[in-house]
Amino acid sequence: MYMERQINLFKEILGRLARVPGIVHVSNSSAIFKVERNLEFSTHARLGIGLYGLSDDVPASVGLRQVMTFESAVASIRTLSKGDKLGYGATYEAQGDERIAVIPVGYADGLLRGNRDGVIDVAGTRVPLVGTICMDACFAKVGESVKRGDMVRIFGGEVTTSEVAGRLSTITYEVVTGISKRVPRTYVRKGMRP
Repeated sequence: MYMERQINLFKEILGRLARVPGIVHVSNSSAIFKVERNLEFSTHARLGIGLYGLSDDVPASVGLRQVMTFESAVASIRTLSKGDKLGYGATYEAQGDERIAVIPVGYADGLLRGNRDGVIDVAGTRVPLVGTICMDACFAKVGESVKRGDMVRIFGGEVTTSEVAGRLSTITYEVVTGISKRVPRTYVRKGMRP
């Protein structure tokens, strides 16, 4: 295993030093849960993506809990008839009468265009994104119960960051750090919003 080779080389280098530093670490979030307890030379570890309650390769039994969601709300509902087209380039065509939620989140916010044909969570239900994701908006095909103002979760509800990362062929860290500065942040303390 390559990681073992790296650890052994690190230990060898430490052994060559005239004085070992007071702080010695090699573990990132994943290694903290996998190997840290067996590293007798380690004094510290670097918790990165684990701070978000995420990891791409830590077993579920560890109990990490995701600490963030990317949310919006339905801005309006539009009804398309069969044959109507939607979005830039008319990339989506309604197959019948369809209800479309307009959501004010786009690629300038961090919902990248590669999410096209993906899913989001609208009012607790997974629904398909349709049409081209715009700079400031996206569109989802929704059922009759969805109304203006309903909560939308791009990730962190029914849709996980791992799912979004897989859709984009990337890692969860890129998904969560890709949320732009223009998206308002709400910090929650002990499960309560301020």
